[in-house]
Amino acid sequence: MTLFQAYGYAKSALEDAGILEYAFEARQLLRFVTGYTNAQILQSYQSDLTETQEALFFDLVRRRHERYPLQYLLGSWSFYGLDFAVGEGVLIPRPDSEFLVEAAIDWLKTRENAKVIDLCAGSGCIGIAIARRTPDADVTLLEKSERALRYLRKNVSALAPDVRVLAADLTDVPEENFDLVTCNPPYIPTAQLAGLMREVRFEPTEALDGGEDGLAFYRLLCRVWTKKLNPGGQLLVEVGQGQADDVAALFREAGLQNIVTRKDYNRIPRVVSGDKAADR
Repeated sequence: MTLFQAYGYAKSALEDAGILEYAFEARQLLRFVTGYTNAQILQSYQSDLTETQEALFFDLVRRRHERYPLQYLLGSWSFYGLDFAVGEGVLIPRPDSEFLVEAAIDWLKTRENAKVIDLCAGSGCIGIAIARRTPDADVTLLEKSERALRYLRKNVSALAPDVRVLAADLTDVPEENFDLVTCNPPYIPTAQLAGLMREVRFEPTEALDGGEDGLAFYRLLCRVWTKKLNPGGQLLVEVGQGQADDVAALFREAGLQNIVTRKDYNRIPRVVSGDKAADR
């Protein structure tokens, strides 16, 4: 089978599976199997796959046809210009979370040597991206899942070896305080989990399930982690669609000030921040 034939086969199979970006995904799978760039694929489209490559390609297309996540098949995914190792047990990085990173970087531009902690760190994409753009910040990543920690440690080692990894639950707070606390917590209401896209259901439930109304983790953050903010510090979170007002209200009830909401690419309120009062 030539590269051109393999590409055509994958496009047809993935389109049949209802995958909207079937051409893009077919090309990604072909790149993964051959190790070629897009330009090299175009230059070598009449070349044959080896038997090993062909067997692997058919297996990958079959699994993607079953809606197994493309990111898990490839073993890595790009976020904020960096490639992160991902696989079963870790939440897949999503473009929406880049708005959380941007908000953190903007805030840190006005601080020197700030202490930052990213909670529910997962693959580490948020905290590592922040660390790479604000090298004077002291960044800690907190994650409790052993499966996620495997990818988190791998990504820290490859991308930001100075970042500290803390294997702990959200309620296992460290002794020190922080200037910035960031978090992309589980925020999907429990009843909605069964209706998620098939791909999402392969991701860890503990990284998705936000409790009955989707706000359980925001309440915990307000109850526990606002106390770990230094005066003038900030709590900065990603929220699900339709949750920004409720999360902002929780922030106000917790005594945070200067509540700000940011919208994502689709103009959906996606990030909420609140500041702890500075010492007078």
